[in-house]
Amino acid sequence: MAMLQGIILEVILIIVLTTIFDLMLPEGKLQPLVRLIMGLFVLASLLNPLLNFGLLQETMLNGWVMKPPANQAQWESISVQGKELQQVQEQAARQEYEAKLVEQIKHLLIALGMTEISEIQVELSEGGGVVQKISAVCSGSESEAQRCQQFLTGYYGLTENCVQIKRLGG
Repeated sequence: MAMLQGIILEVILIIVLTTIFDLMLPEGKLQPLVRLIMGLFVLASLLNPLLNFGLLQETMLNGWVMKPPANQAQWESISVQGKELQQVQEQAARQEYEAKLVEQIKHLLIALGMTEISEIQVELSEGGGVVQKISAVCSGSESEAQRCQQFLTGYYGLTENCVQIKRLGG
């Protein structure tokens, strides 16, 4: 009961002081700003007893606190599931990247004069998306195949033995 009396007394005192300060404010451009600051002060003063009393602590703050699982086995299970999901996502991203590279190489070969492309394979490095090897089977003359090989070698920064262009039927 004494706590409730203290809260009511504090609220009454804050309202009286705010009213006195409001009457003492001169008219002008700063008056709305000062009223806003005083309003925030009143609001903080009203919420302070509630926070100290524990009414808002239990309801609001518990939603923001992330608690680890109770036992270690549950924690390890969540960790394993997270790692598995990460591997699945990385594999899907890698497959998507390989498909985009194959499509890009196909368009480059068409732009270089290869008309019929039957197969394109791309090998990527283990750790990331660095192209290690390109092999393609397409139509065209031997000179066109060499020109495509030289272009892809320079374009992807590979050595000549890492880019193989095989001709259909040849």
